[in-house]
Amino acid sequence: MTRRVVQTVLPTVLDRAFPPQMVGELAKAVEQSGVVDFALVFDQLCGFYPPQLWRPEFTPLATVSRDNDSFCDAFILAAFAAAAAPNLGVMVTHDAIRKGAAELTQSMLTLAGITERPAVLLLGAGEVKQSRPFGYRRVEGLDRLEDSLQLFHRLLECDAPFDFDGNLTNFRDAYIGTVRPRKPEVWVLGAGPRLLEMGARHSNGWFTVEPFAGHTPEEFEIEVKRIKAMVENQGRDPEDFNIGVTITLACHDDEQIIEEALANPLLKYIAGIWGRFDQRQWKREGVAALFPPNWHYALKYVPMELTLAEVQRVVDGATPEMVRKSFFVGSPATVAAHCQDYVDAGATHIVLYDMVGVTRPVEEAFAGLSRLIEICRLLKGADVVS
Repeated sequence: MTRRVVQTVLPTVLDRAFPPQMVGELAKAVEQSGVVDFALVFDQLCGFYPPQLWRPEFTPLATVSRDNDSFCDAFILAAFAAAAAPNLGVMVTHDAIRKGAAELTQSMLTLAGITERPAVLLLGAGEVKQSRPFGYRRVEGLDRLEDSLQLFHRLLECDAPFDFDGNLTNFRDAYIGTVRPRKPEVWVLGAGPRLLEMGARHSNGWFTVEPFAGHTPEEFEIEVKRIKAMVENQGRDPEDFNIGVTITLACHDDEQIIEEALANPLLKYIAGIWGRFDQRQWKREGVAALFPPNWHYALKYVPMELTLAEVQRVVDGATPEMVRKSFFVGSPATVAAHCQDYVDAGATHIVLYDMVGVTRPVEEAFAGLSRLIEICRLLKGADVVS
């Protein structure tokens, strides 16, 4: 059996405490490794942590970035990354609620014209923390996602103005031109039967998060086969459909540092809120969930609305077992072996997102990056290019 060579992806996380040009320097360092295929920029208006936890006693980053909410525009950062490292592909996450299909397509066409590698939009139905505080309606997410997926391809293929009547979007004589040096891709981000069906019909791939989604490698393989069957039923080639997984890690060579990170309130909080998207999964794994069975962070979680007592309840309730189950834990070699299980089960792209770094001194940032590059090297079965 031929070993699958996975496409590796590293996030480029930066906020407004740093000049956006720094993302270009980071992208160049990643490109020069020779074992990373994509830079990923997350689109966020506000952060994941409540302000009660973004404090120097929990994260040294709080001495540099005064809050967790001062994000840069993701598409501008992606442009810096693509211009600085044109041999990296670029991925951007976004939702279909806060930006229209024409604007998203225009932004992605611009990025595709910069990089020599693929430009990929990871598009989801949105999070309530990104929508409700800013006057958007999260309940419209799936309808807008379906419209945007269809329109993304129509706008890439049309050679004249066209009309479109969708769920919530209506175009009349819509047209953004035919100059397309390279065509970007759009993949769906998330889960649920309707999202997966529209992804199989209208997108170039699907992205999920493990272990937050709660799939063992064996369960993931079954899910991949199911989605690819859906793609084939649409008359499309399932081998051209990409399967991406973001892997959340607690990675370090020093086990004591890992144990300290897992005991940090920030990682305990992540475990309680996101450790399993489906709260019922905790019960199946013999762990007491902190939220009701129908609670999902994307639909319920707005960090600015929480009181200190509510935040503390999550931190105190996240048991060591829950925290450890929420991340792939260990050295780069151990983590790479976990990731390889998902590659063998059908993943074509792996994103590595390590949470130890948020607990460590700022000057250790590049050591953390080196560990991620080492994981990529192991997944590629290649030597790092110095």
